[in-house]
Amino acid sequence: MSSTRDLAPLQRNGLAPVWARIREHLERYGWSTLGSITLDLDADPSLALAGLMGSRRLRTGPVRIPLGRLDSALRSSRLEVGLVEALEAMGGPLTDRRQLRRIRGTSETQMWERLQGRAQAVRPELSSWLAKMRHQGIARRVAGEEVEEVLERVLVVVSQLPAKQVPLQRLAVTVGSAHELDWDRPIGSLTLSALAHLRGQTPPNSSLRRRQLWAEFGVVLDSLSATVLALNLRPEGDGLAASILRACAELGEPTSLTLGQLKRDELTFAVGHPPVLICENPTVMEEVKACLGAVAPPMVCVAGRFNTAGAVLLEHLSKTGVALRYHGDFDYSGIAIANEVMARFGAEPWKFDTASYLRALEISPGHPPEGRRVEASWDPHLATAIAHHKRAIHEEAVVEELLCDLEVS
Repeated sequence: MSSTRDLAPLQRNGLAPVWARIREHLERYGWSTLGSITLDLDADPSLALAGLMGSRRLRTGPVRIPLGRLDSALRSSRLEVGLVEALEAMGGPLTDRRQLRRIRGTSETQMWERLQGRAQAVRPELSSWLAKMRHQGIARRVAGEEVEEVLERVLVVVSQLPAKQVPLQRLAVTVGSAHELDWDRPIGSLTLSALAHLRGQTPPNSSLRRRQLWAEFGVVLDSLSATVLALNLRPEGDGLAASILRACAELGEPTSLTLGQLKRDELTFAVGHPPVLICENPTVMEEVKACLGAVAPPMVCVAGRFNTAGAVLLEHLSKTGVALRYHGDFDYSGIAIANEVMARFGAEPWKFDTASYLRALEISPGHPPEGRRVEASWDPHLATAIAHHKRAIHEEAVVEELLCDLEVS
């Protein structure tokens, strides 16, 4: 191969941009000198190229340069060097970008196949989420070149959930630093996206929704902001939470307990404690309190997706044998909450079945259901009915029905 010094004539007369453009073309489309490129040439480089190619014509402006002819001209010149050799001598080895794209494409495919295999072992439901992260380029934008490592850690986090009131920072150190799961970190952001997918939701876009989503999987951000509403519960013992609940029950007043208060002492309930009704929305508890006061049945409100405080209280009730009955919104999110409450705490439905839904349609026009369809574990026809009628009905719309049931019972 000729040296850079031997090729000094090629680097004069303003030819440098010409070689740079030809190099770019060959690297992008392969090293073949077939075909041609069109360049906008000034007088000096046009004259120099004409001399190299043995042409008498002098043109400026757009000029079509056949690469094969230029290659032959260089080989037959006193330089005795081909076009590719000349470019490498002047600017270093050429890169075959097409080959690199093929290699990277294969490597990328293999990476996603590895991640899909890992997801199948951890949570098969995340396969479609990973596919979305890949095809929409979300994971690559968030994690950059470390996308595989970041997604591997996301799957490690998800494999540990749901947990039992684990602090967020303690969970974070299993995959890095104590702040690894902060919402503005790649692992934290993508983990929240994965958890939202598992719940059939869009990724949370506020601190409140992020806190609620973590809470649904048993992850605690702090012990003060997570609270649960209770009405007319009468636990035994002299602990703080037990004393607060009994004092409020005497007055028929709802109370809001923090996670910290509930974790101070184990709540116990006497044999024969009345069944506890669980509702999804505070309005229901408020109406029951207004109508029945101190004689209202004991209730717990999970306020949408129940948080860690709600989970702790329901666990105390369930462990001591208190019967639990659940009612929520007639929509897919309400079904998902009910599925979890029934599976984790042994609750039974309370006027929350297909027949109750059909009666609710006579009371309220409802609204179109949102999110992915979720099947009710206790009633195989409920989701079908919602999908058929294309109407979701919030719990607040059937409060009168619930009150009638309480007054009769």
